[in-house]
Amino acid sequence: MKFVCNGTVLSDAAYTVGKACAVKTITPVLECIKLQAKNDVLTLTAYDGEISIEKKISADVLEEGEICVNGKFFADFVGKISLEEIVVDSDEKGLLIKYGESESYMQTLPASDFPVISYAEDKEKYFEVKESDLKELVAKVAFCCATDESRPILKGCLLEAKENKLNATALDGFRMACS
Repeated sequence: MKFVCNGTVLSDAAYTVGKACAVKTITPVLECIKLQAKNDVLTLTAYDGEISIEKKISADVLEEGEICVNGKFFADFVGKISLEEIVVDSDEKGLLIKYGESESYMQTLPASDFPVISYAEDKEKYFEVKESDLKELVAKVAFCCATDESRPILKGCLLEAKENKLNATALDGFRMACS
């Protein structure tokens, strides 16, 4: 795999996707961002076992391929060199990152180790909502989420999409909020 892209765009994408990387897990590939270069598009994907984030950015793909690199290290590193044009090249040893007059090397894992993430194709199994609307909805009920670690089922919000309407509910065992 080999591609060239704008450092700022890559840094923003890595930072966004890196939020879904697991922190200290027995499965090292869940701490990684999967980089997939194909058809002048670079796809960055992270998955921690519960949530996944995928971001696609434009890149000049010189050689197609995919590889997994530690998400925290990669996001931190490209964030520091974001003002440069970055050339990323992978080989059997790892990932070579060239920027300006310098180059750095990062260890990688094979992309075949990364879990397969399936997305719902059926319109009835997913919904789309504007980010601001979702944030507002969750903010209305989040104060009722439990903070006690002994009851993890109550630590989140229930989202239900029915008849083109999204409802949120949260409870902590004493109070409940619905919106």
